[in-house]
Amino acid sequence: MKIIKNRNFLIILFLIICVSIFGINEYFSKKGYDGSSWNVYENLPENSIDLLFLGNSHSYTSFDPVIVSEATGLKSFALGSPNSTLPLVYFELSKALKTQSPKYVVLETYVFDAIENDTFHINYLHRSSFDWEDLKLMKALFKPNEYFQLFITSTHHETYWKEPNSFILDQYFNRPQVGTGFLGYHSTQEFINKEEFFALRELKGSLPKIDIAERDDYQFYLGKILDLCKANNVELILTSIPVVTDYRNKEALVLVDYSSFVERYQIPYINLDDGNMNLSWMNFYNNGHLSMMGSINSSVEFVKRFSLISGETIDEDYLSNFSDYHFIDFEVEIKDGFLTIRLIPKNNFSENHLQYDWTINYVTDTFHVLTDIPEATIDLNDKLLNDLVRVHVKISNERIDYPLSLSFKPVLYFKDIVK
Repeated sequence: MKIIKNRNFLIILFLIICVSIFGINEYFSKKGYDGSSWNVYENLPENSIDLLFLGNSHSYTSFDPVIVSEATGLKSFALGSPNSTLPLVYFELSKALKTQSPKYVVLETYVFDAIENDTFHINYLHRSSFDWEDLKLMKALFKPNEYFQLFITSTHHETYWKEPNSFILDQYFNRPQVGTGFLGYHSTQEFINKEEFFALRELKGSLPKIDIAERDDYQFYLGKILDLCKANNVELILTSIPVVTDYRNKEALVLVDYSSFVERYQIPYINLDDGNMNLSWMNFYNNGHLSMMGSINSSVEFVKRFSLISGETIDEDYLSNFSDYHFIDFEVEIKDGFLTIRLIPKNNFSENHLQYDWTINYVTDTFHVLTDIPEATIDLNDKLLNDLVRVHVKISNERIDYPLSLSFKPVLYFKDIVK
């Protein structure tokens, strides 16, 4: 009998330990997750947001609310969930309007083309305080036998069991962006491989699009989003961010042509993917997301077009500060043992005085250079070049406190670049 009691005690103790570990992991997974801003949004003062960006990663990596707010005077916030779909957006908006009364809701249209996978909705359920809206979402989008797995964040994504140190160091303690002044925007310093970019640009053709009239589910949820906006006196605006040509040419995507719905209900639409911005390859982080440079340029362009359709006045002088935050390429040159790395600006004549703070790493050496022109020169002491040169440059404008950071890794071979 004593053995049985001891065994039961150990089993109960084991279960308590397992539940405790799981609960702690779930808690810190929510707190440390880098892909959604619900944990910040829910702590904002009520009715403090005038313009709300919604969507998936294309939304919160493309628009910087600081630029939008400063230029328009409208307090802005980028809220969304990774891989968010149109049905999810409806429930997100319904929940978001419980505490905020924005004048505008800007919805990025990639939610129409999102991969149809219900597990993506888990990103949202695990990044917000669970309430009645989440129960309605579960009832609408999931089967009863799927309910339990919705709460198991650690088994679906962000699996930290194998590398807990990586989670603790990278995802939790070293996340300065989630703090005072964080408005949901996630920037990326690096950009797409140049050869990959131009190869994608050369691709022709695309998958056929399905008219939204053939998709009752899309029409249903977009209609509910419109009704929700009207009931709360919110103006809905659709926008498309720039992507590399043929990024949407993937069989896993359902491409939806929503133009007929937009025209029928006269929904304002800002298409930043029309090619008029002439973005260089350095404006893209990958084939579908913008780099930090691209997000600056898309934010500025969005503000300009938003002003035209909304009638809101904008601060043109403030926007002019970003006219030189656009580079189209970089050059690498070696001459007499000196290495020069030069950024090529889009504008030949700069309107702003920019400062460039360079950090250049080659093998075991680190060089720091501060310049007021877009180039840096270092002495390599006749070293044989046959390795990566890692470059990070922080570009600042004296007129505004907004640094642009770029990271790239040019491959240097002596025979190719010696002058």
